[in-house]
Amino acid sequence: MNENKKVTRKPIALRSELNKDILDDEKTLLIDNTEIVNEIKDADEPDIVEETEEIENDIQPQKIVKKASSPAFITSMLSVLLIATYLLVPKLLEPAKNIVFNASITVYPLTFLLIILGAKKYSFKEMRKSIITSSIVFILFLLVMCIGLIPISNTDTMNYSVVIQYLFGINNVPVGDITLFYPQLSLVGSILASYIIGHLLYLYIYYALKDHAMASLIVTLSLFISYIIDRTIFMPIYYSNILLSEENSFAYFVKCLTGEYFTAILIIIVLVIVFMISKIFEKQPTATS
Repeated sequence: MNENKKVTRKPIALRSELNKDILDDEKTLLIDNTEIVNEIKDADEPDIVEETEEIENDIQPQKIVKKASSPAFITSMLSVLLIATYLLVPKLLEPAKNIVFNASITVYPLTFLLIILGAKKYSFKEMRKSIITSSIVFILFLLVMCIGLIPISNTDTMNYSVVIQYLFGINNVPVGDITLFYPQLSLVGSILASYIIGHLLYLYIYYALKDHAMASLIVTLSLFISYIIDRTIFMPIYYSNILLSEENSFAYFVKCLTGEYFTAILIIIVLVIVFMISKIFEKQPTATS
C-alpha cells in the first residue's frame, strides 16, 4: 500500500513542476510581447505624426493660396480706379444749367460695383482688407509720383511743371534749383475719407442684413445709404479751400452738390440693375444643369 502511494505522488509532483515552468515561460513571453509592442509604438508614433503633419502641410498651403488669390483682382482694380478718380476729379462737366459734376463719375462708381459683386462671394474681412489695401496702394502711388518728379524738375522747366500739375493736380514749390511736388491735400483727403467710410459702410449694412431680406433689397438699401454719405463726405472736404477763401462760393458749392446727388441717384439705379442682371446670369447655369 505504501509503495502504491509513493508511485502515485511522483506524477503529481512532476505535474506541478511542469505547470510552474509553463507559467514562468508564459510570463517571460508576456514581458517580451509587451516590450515588443512598446518598441513598435515608439517606432510608429513619430512616423504617424510626421505623416499627418506632411498631409496638413500639403493641404494648408492650397487653402491659403485660394484665399489670397481670390480678392487680389478686386484689390488691384480698386487701386487703379482710385488713381483714375484722383486724375479725373479736377475736371468738371456741366451737362445742363445749374448741374455740375466732376469727370470721376465715369470711373468711381465702379468701385462700388466691385464691392457689390465681391461681397456676394467673399467674407467681410476679405473685402475690408481689399478696401484698406487699395487705399494704401493709392497713397504709395502719390508718394512715388511726387518723389519721382524731383530729379527731372528744375526752375527752367516750368512748362513741364504746369503740364504735370494739370494732369495730376499736383502743387509745386521751387527750392533752389529743384522743384518739390506735393498733391492737393483737400483732393487726397476727400477721396480717401469718402472712399473708406462709404465702402466700409456698405459692407457693414450688407453683411448685417444679408440673412434677413432679399438680396436686391439689401443691395439697394446699402448702396443708397453708403453712396449718398460718400458724396456728402467728399464734397465739403474737396471744396473746403473754395468755401473758406472765395466770396459767393457757397452758391457754387450747392450747385456742385446738387449735381453730385443727382448723378448719385442715377448711378445707384444703374448699379442695382447691373446687380440684378448678374443674379440672372448666375441662375441660368443651375437651371440648365
